[in-house]
Amino acid sequence: MSVQDINAQTRQAYGIDDKVRGGVVVTNVKEVSPAGEALTEGDVITEVQGEKISNATDFRAVIDRLHSGETIRMYVVSAGRGNNPIQGYRFIKVP
Repeated sequence: MSVQDINAQTRQAYGIDDKVRGGVVVTNVKEVSPAGEALTEGDVITEVQGEKISNATDFRAVIDRLHSGETIRMYVVSAGRGNNPIQGYRFIKVP
């Protein structure tokens, strides 16, 4: 899975609403993977394991502390339909 900081270009490319503050955007995820079952390209991750995520550095710092077999809890904002983003927790088991 790859993520990037949210900026003007990623907002435009993935249709991220201006109301979404902080977080990182998922730019690539393998469909046949634990992450691929819970996330899609363009999803915005704003929290991991209870820690707010402001940028890719924050995201990597939290992910690097995880161990194989743990379940990750992420708060994710997805585009949804129209102006109604879908928000909520997603759970991914670390391989």
